[in-house]
Amino acid sequence: MRKSSASSSLPKRCLPFFVLFALALGWHLVMHMYSSDDEIMRALTYDSLPRFMIERYFAWSTRIFTDTIFMILLRLPSIVWRILDSALYAFFSMAVSYLAGGRDKPPVRWLCVCGFCLYPFIDMISAGWIVTTCVYLWSCASLFFAAAASKKAFEAPSGRVNAGWWALAVLASLLAGSMEQSCCCLIMLGAACVVRSLSEKRFSWLYAIELAIGVCMLCLHMLSPALSIRDIEEAKGWFPDYATLGLAQRLEMGFSATMYHFLAEPSLLFLLFSSFLFTRILMKKRPALFVICGALPLLTCLIYGFGLGAGAFEALFPELWAAKNALGHYGTCPVWGDWDTFLPLFVMILNAVCVCAALYCSFDAPKDRWACLLALCSAAGVRVAIGLSPTIWASGFRTFIILQFTFVYLTSRFASDMIEEKRSFPAGALPFAAIAAAAQYVTTLLQCNRLGI
Repeated sequence: MRKSSASSSLPKRCLPFFVLFALALGWHLVMHMYSSDDEIMRALTYDSLPRFMIERYFAWSTRIFTDTIFMILLRLPSIVWRILDSALYAFFSMAVSYLAGGRDKPPVRWLCVCGFCLYPFIDMISAGWIVTTCVYLWSCASLFFAAAASKKAFEAPSGRVNAGWWALAVLASLLAGSMEQSCCCLIMLGAACVVRSLSEKRFSWLYAIELAIGVCMLCLHMLSPALSIRDIEEAKGWFPDYATLGLAQRLEMGFSATMYHFLAEPSLLFLLFSSFLFTRILMKKRPALFVICGALPLLTCLIYGFGLGAGAFEALFPELWAAKNALGHYGTCPVWGDWDTFLPLFVMILNAVCVCAALYCSFDAPKDRWACLLALCSAAGVRVAIGLSPTIWASGFRTFIILQFTFVYLTSRFASDMIEEKRSFPAGALPFAAIAAAAQYVTTLLQCNRLGI
């Protein structure tokens, strides 16, 4: 009887993800193949995959597995990639929903789908649709697939999972480790799972394998001569005086660029996250200090990013308003001794601290607090680290992808916990998310149809 009930409810549980697949396929079907895909295809004349992987590793890119996938897909009819990429997007949302605890919570699943529709998919065109999605989207999705396998092992009474989950964990770890940002996050995930499992005396080799693959892939990245070759070549074209910048200035540039992207630009995804974060703090009835911490990122996003009350704010606080436009090619350029130049950086640091403090207070259980903080800080950290590369501006917005989907996960996690605690789900939250998602989806659809060759 239980099996029959479970099988009958499966289509209903999967309905949001089927809808997302159809929506994502709509994006993909109107896309024009970008010139970068054709250029790379003409350059890839190898008949042997092993030869391609070896030569590319030593000459240009350490992303051997994702590069191999896009080389195969570039040689096939584009409809193959259009269907596969749309399907992966739907499975990706399913993994995020599972991680957020949305298995038996329909609002969480639909909210997760809305979050995926809010992602500006046009970011994936920067190096060609096929190339960029294989390198960034597929590796990011693989990171969350690996996390889903780890969660499954934690849920198992003995920590043991079947062969299917093991295969997912290994393959996902290899793909996630193939891109530098997701590789670092994979190491953090594996290390956190190993430490927690040992402390709870529920160790599973699955966590150790994921960690080992992440470490090995990071060594593969670091030992490749392609890193220095690319840095020299790309610095010449994109950032000629990058070598003159010190470590502190590079990190400040990476941090400021990350914060400004979400606070000083209109980001519906961050608006949804910060709205749920603030609501969560209010529902938890935390002290006034933490309510302020939850409110500040939301207000900054509304004023700086969306211009809500911008005129009044500029009249009352001209210096703070000027900080909105302080980001330049070299970051905010604070000058030691001239403390006024530190104001933009201070505003960004204050918002980052407030997000972390509010996120910490959004949960009661210490393990939930630290798990969500680790997820956010890891995702933000690998984006800030882009400041250590001369392609910080040339890479476009695709390097925000892990952080953006971490916001989707955290927002869905807030909703899941609200339902579990039997508190009323915020009235209008899902319709608001659906309206914003619909607007972003149509915008992306028009952009996908317009851009290309």
